[in-house]
Amino acid sequence: MTNSRFAGGLIAFALGAASFAAAPDNSVRDLLEKAAREVVARTAVPVYVPASLQSLDAAGNGGCAFASSNGDSFDITIYGRVTEYGKTSPLPCEANNAALLAEIHGQSKPEPEVEKRRGVRRVALRDGTPAWFIPVSCGGSCAPATLYWQTSQASY
Repeated sequence: MTNSRFAGGLIAFALGAASFAAAPDNSVRDLLEKAAREVVARTAVPVYVPASLQSLDAAGNGGCAFASSNGDSFDITIYGRVTEYGKTSPLPCEANNAALLAEIHGQSKPEPEVEKRRGVRRVALRDGTPAWFIPVSCGGSCAPATLYWQTSQASY
């Protein structure tokens, strides 16, 4: 398997379900790349992970990744570690949404009418690829910020 830089600031991996825990010193990028390698062999959808993750690396220490894929889609979810107040050991990383750091989803079919969703803004990736950004929104609970874009082969 090879990987190469994509002009949009992503790394493309060119080429089931899997989960694994990270070693205490793994970065979020390490977690994403390991998860991408797990799913790339089982999907026809090109897999991209961010080339830069700014300040998330410290949050990923001791975290874990969960990955699943089939011929038409893939999902990668990264969790950090959270320790409850008054406790000495962290919760299992998948045990609560507070530890969610990132989710990446790709599918061969287009995402329906993203531009009509509430709060969506039209943006562009580094290479000019059109994308749609939905900022964090909170009501009874908070939904994470989301970035959608499409290529000729898939939507993310």
